[in-house]
Amino acid sequence: MSDLPLRIAGDRVTDIITLLTRIIDDVPVADSLPGTWQAERDGPRIVVEGDGTPTSSPVHTGQAVRVILHALTRPEVVNLMDTVDALLLAYSALGIGFAIRPGQRLIVTKDGDGEGTHFIASAGYTVEASRKETQHG
Repeated sequence: MSDLPLRIAGDRVTDIITLLTRIIDDVPVADSLPGTWQAERDGPRIVVEGDGTPTSSPVHTGQAVRVILHALTRPEVVNLMDTVDALLLAYSALGIGFAIRPGQRLIVTKDGDGEGTHFIASAGYTVEASRKETQHG
């Protein structure tokens, strides 16, 4: 049993966070928005979350992933989200080890009123990858 090959699924949210962190220098990327974050003080922030139940087969895995951009103004979130969308789809076409396909289209909304108000833009993607084989033992 020491040489048992296992097919592991991986984590598509982590894949997208890693990719965005590597290709976007000036906007922090994480899996949640820090509780102390303020748009006016801290600038834009990208959050990546799983958006539904992952799918799995013997050869590949897939997951709906939502990329959410927080920023002070509507034009800023729309422009940044357009850039993020273009980069994700361009890098996927380059063969980075997983496929990124557009899912739910862009949604833009205002987060509240008054002090601390900011805008949120989000888009969904379907991210698929082959299972990787690893040796157990």
